[in-house]
Amino acid sequence: MSFTFEASLNREMRCHLAGTGSSPALGAAALTDRKLGLVVGCSKVHSFSKPIHGARGLFAMLVVIYHVYNSGLPHVPMPWILHQGFSSMQFGVELFFAISGFVIIGTMRRAATPAQFIVERATRIYPVLWASLPIACAFLILGGRDPFAGYGLLESIGLLIGNFLALGPVLPVPVIYKIAWTLSFEFAFYFMGFIVLLSRRHNRDLTWLMIALGLVMCIFTPRAIFFLAGVLVGTGYAERSPVRYLSRAPGLCILAFLALWQATANPQTPFIDPIYQWGRDFHWLTGPLAFIACTAAINGLVHQRGFVSQILQIRPLLWLGTISFSLYLWHPLVLGTVKDTMRKLALPDMLGVWTQPVFLLIVLPPCLILAAASARLLEGKVTRYLRRRWIGPAHPAKHEQALPL
Repeated sequence: MSFTFEASLNREMRCHLAGTGSSPALGAAALTDRKLGLVVGCSKVHSFSKPIHGARGLFAMLVVIYHVYNSGLPHVPMPWILHQGFSSMQFGVELFFAISGFVIIGTMRRAATPAQFIVERATRIYPVLWASLPIACAFLILGGRDPFAGYGLLESIGLLIGNFLALGPVLPVPVIYKIAWTLSFEFAFYFMGFIVLLSRRHNRDLTWLMIALGLVMCIFTPRAIFFLAGVLVGTGYAERSPVRYLSRAPGLCILAFLALWQATANPQTPFIDPIYQWGRDFHWLTGPLAFIACTAAINGLVHQRGFVSQILQIRPLLWLGTISFSLYLWHPLVLGTVKDTMRKLALPDMLGVWTQPVFLLIVLPPCLILAAASARLLEGKVTRYLRRRWIGPAHPAKHEQALPL
């Protein structure tokens, strides 16, 4: 059967509803916690959200455009406000984190066992990482930036294994392929979800301990705090709070988040200081407001509010959503190759300030083609194969089953 956009999207929607899809189900559960006497679900949140799916494509493109703008190639002079706007696009990563937090709730609800939960998450991430990491290592070595320089044989093997498992920077493992730093935080929160499910299976609820651990991690690495924004949306807390009134305009909330988080950022790495250093430059104000804006944006998209929710359901953005993870991981390799080639051909000298627009036009087609192929083969066929081997055949989700959270 030929690979088509409609088949891919329909398969993804079926997989979200069945619980073993080729990508994370963007589901919020109708969850109850009888032990705490709290209702933490929202019955109106469906297991697949087209606006959220389209938002993935939008956020992936924000990161691509940021890396083009930050490529060091000449660009058209622009006013300060436009410079800040392009610089803020790097924080599409935080918006992805929020979606992942939303995803975790739906995946935890569907998982029949803790093992199934962690296997679903691992088989979602690892195939594309394992394919892109060796190529990134080869590019670095050929470019004279050997990531293993200064390490012995055993240390190099440990470094490679740590990167294949996406352990750093949450654990003290140097990250070889820099774009993959986000996956370490993904797995940290997946691990916390796994511990919660495992503890409940043995009648020992460690939910609050894992929440405390996550908050401590976020104090030192505030970019990860946006996972919690997605969790608030997925559990229904955001919808039952005053945030729901802000979520009527998710597009404006996205812009507000980018502006406020950019105001909290530093010009160089680390872009965001630890929370305990937010006492200067009004970061104590802009940081929390950015978190609120992000939470409202994701909540508004989940509930399909506002004009932007309709825009995000158009065919091109839904297609970009389908390939967004592959696009995120593969695009730096394409950009690096094309940029080096342009410099060798002295194209920046010829094109002057128009170098970056031309660069974007050149890199987009191969980025999208490579991402589409990766999504079809690695996220599709390889992921499904691994899940069949490690989990077994797909079973319909038991939507009436509630997960205490």
